[in-house]
Amino acid sequence: MPCVLEALKRWTGTLAGFEAIPREEATGAEQLLMPRKALFITGIRRSGKSYLAKMLSKNSAVFINGEDPLIKNATPQELFESVIHISEQSKPKLIFVDEAQNIGDFQALVRNLLDYFNVPIIVTGSSSAIVTREISSQLSGRYLSLELFPLSFRDYLHFRGIDEPSLLPEEKLDSYLESFMEYGSFPEVALNMERANDLLLSYFSTIVVKDVKERYNVREGQKLEMFARILAENPSTLLSIRRIGRNIGISAATAEKFATYFEEVYFITLIPKCSPKTYEPIKSMKKAYLSDTGFHALFYAGRGEKKARVMENAVAIELFRRYGRNNIFYHSTPDGYEIDFLVRERNRITQLIQVAYEVEDEKAMKRELRALDRAARSFKSANLLVITRSKEGTERLGKRKIKFVKLWKWLLQG
Repeated sequence: MPCVLEALKRWTGTLAGFEAIPREEATGAEQLLMPRKALFITGIRRSGKSYLAKMLSKNSAVFINGEDPLIKNATPQELFESVIHISEQSKPKLIFVDEAQNIGDFQALVRNLLDYFNVPIIVTGSSSAIVTREISSQLSGRYLSLELFPLSFRDYLHFRGIDEPSLLPEEKLDSYLESFMEYGSFPEVALNMERANDLLLSYFSTIVVKDVKERYNVREGQKLEMFARILAENPSTLLSIRRIGRNIGISAATAEKFATYFEEVYFITLIPKCSPKTYEPIKSMKKAYLSDTGFHALFYAGRGEKKARVMENAVAIELFRRYGRNNIFYHSTPDGYEIDFLVRERNRITQLIQVAYEVEDEKAMKRELRALDRAARSFKSANLLVITRSKEGTERLGKRKIKFVKLWKWLLQG
């Protein structure tokens, strides 16, 4: 136990003098901190979970780093006793368990900490599996959860040194938007644009090898990486998992497992089809979105043909941030028109959203309007929105009003 205690002291000492660039999520997260309750912060690796937790710690916390070999190999009891020893000297106002999925039986550790200490507990993890049914049972009524995404466009600009976007010319904002979509918005990438590709490749390798291959004991490492690369090359698409499996030489069952693994580590999000027929979403293919658009540019060797898909993916991430992954769907009308996104709020579809890179020509405009018109017949109370790169204003289609908004404006509205 002395080695574990020294490791905890060392990591706790790193919190002293920690300075952070504020993020939009900090205020909401702080409101979720309550004594004798655990706040689970989950999200893709390198999205800033530890950074946010350190901000909330305010130099007065015990830091249990689950990536330290001494800590992740310790028993829950050893860690618990070490935290008690440190707290007798420092009187922490918060306890922070980082990358908890690496710690054996971390559920028991969190439960013991909640029973003993009258302070908030922050638990972070790079897998949705840390908030499982077992956790719900063991910590019923004693935890809250928050999913953290890479930076919003407003925070991305802040990290790039732009505190007042409204003062920038639109051309300059548009240039930042292009960079935001091409390289994504991981915090470290935003702060080190000259190293963007190297950082993204490192994140990709860590997610494939450490978060998936090692965690789930996948033997077919090369096939796993091929599967991930195909996902990265094809954002915002209906995902035929079986076809991907056939193309890379794995069974349908293995392909289904791979997709589940990548969703659990937040590399992708799969959204279902929304339909009045309850069985149809179960039978229909899901649409796949990357958790950061920067992964696409790593592997796609085209000349920008997929810019519209990358733009749609950027919109998807922001919708997940605002409304939660479980409240976003796509829709296909009986006559074959597709709506990119339906937003559910309080069990009601409130928005139908199309994402259109260009709608300047009349044919493209009619296509988007017709799709919304068809879908609005099934969702009569929903607002109709088209997010574009260059057009804004309002169009009327019969009695229906359709709003057009530029992407950068819509992103900053959040």
